[in-house]
Parts: sequence; structure tokens; C-alpha cells
Amino acid sequence: MELEETSNYQRWLSCQNYMKEKGFDVSIPENVDFFEGRQWARVTEKTKHIPRPVVNICSKIVSNKLSNILGSPVKLNFRSDNEDESTEKFTKFASYQMKEMNQEYYDYLACLDGLVKNTYTYYYYWDENAIGRQGVAKGGLRCEIIDPLNIGFANPRQSDCQKQEWIIIRDRQSVASVKKMCSSKKVAESIVSDDFDTDYSEDIEQRDSKMVTVYTRFFRKDGEVYFEKSTRYADIHKPIPMNPLLVRKLREEKEQKRLLKNKDKSTNSGEDTEVVTSQDSNLENETISENKEELYKFYFYPVEVGCLTPRDHCIYGISEVEGIKDNQRAVNFQLSMILLNAQSMGMGKILLKAGALKNQVVNNSPAQVLIDHTPIGSWGIKMLEGQQFSNGAFDVANIIIEMTRSATNSTDVITGDMISKDLSGTAIAQIQAQGQKPIEQMQKRFWRSKERIGKILEQFYKLFYEDAEYSYEISEETAQLRQKAMEEFSRDNNYNGVIPPVMKTTIGTFNGADFQKTPFNIVVEAGKGTQYSEIMAMDFVNNLIMNGNINNINPDDLELLIDMYPTSAIPDKSKLKTAIKNKKMSMITQLQGQVQQLTQLLQEAKNELDSREGKINALSQYTKQLNSEYGKVIANQNKKISDMTKALQSTDASKSDEKNVNKA
Repeated sequence: MELEETSNYQRWLSCQNYMKEKGFDVSIPENVDFFEGRQWARVTEKTKHIPRPVVNICSKIVSNKLSNILGSPVKLNFRSDNEDESTEKFTKFASYQMKEMNQEYYDYLACLDGLVKNTYTYYYYWDENAIGRQGVAKGGLRCEIIDPLNIGFANPRQSDCQKQEWIIIRDRQSVASVKKMCSSKKVAESIVSDDFDTDYSEDIEQRDSKMVTVYTRFFRKDGEVYFEKSTRYADIHKPIPMNPLLVRKLREEKEQKRLLKNKDKSTNSGEDTEVVTSQDSNLENETISENKEELYKFYFYPVEVGCLTPRDHCIYGISEVEGIKDNQRAVNFQLSMILLNAQSMGMGKILLKAGALKNQVVNNSPAQVLIDHTPIGSWGIKMLEGQQFSNGAFDVANIIIEMTRSATNSTDVITGDMISKDLSGTAIAQIQAQGQKPIEQMQKRFWRSKERIGKILEQFYKLFYEDAEYSYEISEETAQLRQKAMEEFSRDNNYNGVIPPVMKTTIGTFNGADFQKTPFNIVVEAGKGTQYSEIMAMDFVNNLIMNGNINNINPDDLELLIDMYPTSAIPDKSKLKTAIKNKKMSMITQLQGQVQQLTQLLQEAKNELDSREGKINALSQYTKQLNSEYGKVIANQNKKISDMTKALQSTDASKSDEKNVNKA
């Protein structure tokens, strides 16, 4: 009996036919081979003697562009339309989660696919077995990079994957794990291993691995994303919503219907009927009753498809390797011919006449002596001379390499190979900035993909995380306040031990349901930089610190200078700003200490002044008392003098009268 192929497999065949018509099934594996250094055809009996040198300019160009695109750190900021809504917590949680699932590594793999395979695809999924912070399996968001040959679209001419009617992903899974996902035992029994279908020459599968190809299709229904899984001949399960809230609601509705149905049966039969809760995943035809609160929708496909160089009317892009493969072949062939000529000249052919050697064996040893047994006067052994390659052959290979690098914008200015030692880091960066304009376009396309990824992550954060713990760095001001509080607590409680420094990180709790009614705008913040940004940053720091200029600049003026300085010169301004804030706090602490010392000295001077003022007041009172006593004494003396004067005057008058009497 011939088995019937599933509809998902039929859809996949149409996707595969499109890729074959575009030639992707041949060009993409070939691009990978050229990038990894497999640039020669298979060895045959006729070509086994040909040298096969490889000067891998493909790898150099791709690696150079990859480092320039990913050279700037990227941060996703979630900003709310409501100014009163705090989104700092959401951004901190997102930052922690992206570090937890090693997002930078997947960004590297995605950009590498975009440069080599022409297209990159992020696939985000919820892993129930993911380990949490406490080492317990609590589930977590995970990422996977899908090969361009393992993803298909309803309309490959539509470059926006979120506008697709459906998306199919092909992958290999173990038969045992697939059977666990089956909706029934009958379906599980039909799951068997199949052959590994791949276009990559180096991609092989371990023997007796018992793997089966699974086709996962994503589509929308009523604005919600559903997914279903199938093999070639079996549908593993019916469509299931990506939204866990919708799954819960649908199962509740389904269970209520079963309860009512069983209740009617028990009423008619007069017997009690036991209700068994079913985990049936066939929820496609289930609908939520009316007058229910509207749920947060899982609208975006958990897939982001992008390219660094777009192709006209196609969701697949253009590879950097594609346009330089023929140049790479020409360089390799030119060098091969030069080496083959040198090989032929080093081990040239020998022309012999019959009987010249007489059983001698030519072994090409440098010290070997051969005897010519031909009659005297004629030759019997002769070396055939060949024509050596001219030096121009090397020049041709160099010209091809330089023209290729120039055409792909991978010149020495970008790579830094010919940078003069006489140039400063600033001058080098300015030269590079001019040459990086085309690469910046690739970088901006990649950043737009990061913004779309942010909307996908937002869905998972709001729907799948409940009371999730995460860690984040606290601000420098908060750390200093906590340190000060610890010092005050230690001082108030008479603790004489060493106070440990405050931890720079702390633990928070995130509940996605709190943000389901909050719309976010995703903003990508990236510090632009060049290959010599670190040199420029060191020049800047040396001028500030090593030369002592930082001590002559006001911290506020220095902070303004850093804000106005180009980001390409100082990629990480936050560290300098933190140092400035620390300097400000140190200066404030020093000034506070000086103020306290001055206040103490002022108080001591005031106390001394008050003491001296008291002494002066006492002396003044004493002086007043003395003046009063002296006044009384003087008054008494003056009275005595007055009395004595009057007495004398009276005596003188008496004497004058006596004289007058005597004269009379």
C-alpha cells in the first residue's frame, strides 16, 4: 500500500522547487565550500599530479566584513508610548535574557550565514527543559539559526517574513522524541527513520542515528500564530496556538463542553459519569466563547529572516562569496600553474637512447651519477629543457586579488594592513570611516532585523515568564548610597569589623503579565566604532589622565566634552562618565570634609570669641564699678577740699577783720 504524503511535505516540495530553480541548492553549498577552503574539484586520475594551492580571499573578505558589522555593541531598549509607564525593568530583563541565551553568539552565526549563504534566519522557541538560575528546569526562551535551505515560504517574492501566509522549517529529530509529540499511538507507530537529505558535501549523519525529518509549519488564524508538525507520511499533531493563554482558554472551553455533555448523559441514564481530562492537542477548531476578556495575541511569527545584501523581488539575499568565486578560482589556478611549472622544471623529463643506461635506474637523487654507454661521439642521455614562467604570472594573481578586494570594499584601508605608523589613531579612524560607508548599510539592515527580533522577544516575555528571577547591575549612585548606609549601620551598632563592598548586581523579579497592556517601541542603540576606536580612546584618555589635563578641567565641563565627542572615537563613554561621577562624588566628599573642618574651626573660634566677650563684659562691669567707686571717692575728696577751702576762706576773712580793727 502506497503511503499518502502530508500536505506540509507537499508545501515543502514547492519551496524546494523554487530554490532549485533559483540555483540555491548548488550555489549555497558551493559558497560554504569556498569560505571553508574547499575550492578545488575532486581529484581524478588525470589531475592528481596538479598542485592545489588555496589563497582564501573569500574567507578574508567575509571575516573582515563580519568583524566590521558586529564591531559595535547593540542594545535593545523597550520604550513605552505612555510616559508614566516605567520600562526600565522590561529592558533590564530583556538584557539579562539575551545574555542568558548567548544572543551575541547567534548574531555572529546569523551574520556569517548572511555573508556566506546569502540569508540568515533566527528561530525562537520555548524550551520546557531549560535550566533556571537555581539549577531547576523552569523553561526558557532559546534561539536557533536555521539554514536557508531548511526554510520555505508561501511567497518567496515577499521579503517580509511576517507577511507570509505560512512558513515551514525542516529539521532532523530523533524518532523517539517525535513519537512523544504524537497526538495518538496510531500516529506514533507510523513514525520511522528516513534518509538524510542534504545538499552539503561535508554534512553527514552518524550511522544508525534513527532520525526523521520533521516539517514545522507556522501560520495565523484570527491574528494568532499556530504551528503544526509533520513528517513525510504522518501529521504528528494538529495545529496548536503559540499563545499559552489561548491554549489554556481553549482547553478550559473544551473541558466545559465535555462536562456539559457528560452531565447530559448521566442525567439521561441516571448514572454518575466520571470525567477524564484530556490533553488532546487538536485545538484548531476550538473557539473561545463570546463576552470573554480579549487576550494578548501572539501575532508575530517566531522567525526573523533577513539578508545583508538584498536580492530583487526575493526573500533570499546575495552572498558576498557568490561574486568572487570565479576570481578565487583564477587566483588558485594561476598559482597552481606556477607551482606545476616549478615542479616540472625541478623534476624534468630525461631523453634516453636505447642502451644508454644499461640497467641503471634513475632515481632523481642530487648525487646520482649516470654513465652514458652510447658510442663515443654521440649522446645517449639528455635532459629536456622547459620554459619557465615569467614574474608577470605572480603579478596577475596579485592584480586579481587587489581588484577583488577593491570591488568588495575590503581594501587595506578597511582591514588596516597598510596603515602607516606615522598616522594617529584619529586619522586612521577618519580614513576608515570613509571606507566603511557601504558596510554601514549592511550594519543598518542587521540592526533593523534586531528591532524586529525585539517584537518577537516581547511576545515571549509577556506570555511565558511569570515571577522570573533575573540579575542586573545597579547604578553607581545606588551602590554608593548602599555603601554609606552600611557604614552608618556599622557605626550606630558599634561594629568594628571590615565593611564589605556593596555588590554591583542585584536580583529582581519579572512578571510578563504586568506588561501585556503596555505597547512598546523597540529602539536599537549601538555604539558606532572603527577598527581603531580603542587607539583613539586611549589617545583621549592619555591626554586627559597621563598628561594631567584632567586635573585642570571642571568635571561638568569634562562630562560635556565627552558627550560632544564622536561616538566613533569613544565607543564606551559610560565608563568615562562613571569615572567622572566617581570623581564628582570624591570631590563632594572632600568638600564635605573640608566644610565640617571649617565648621568645627568656626565653632571653636565662636566659642573663643564668646569666652573673650564674657571676659570683656566682666572687665567692663569691673571698670564701671571702679569708676563708680572712684567717683564717690573723688566727690568726697572734692567736698572735703570744698569744706577746707571754705574754712580757709573763713579764716582769712577773720584775719582780715582783725587787721582792719587793729588799723582802726
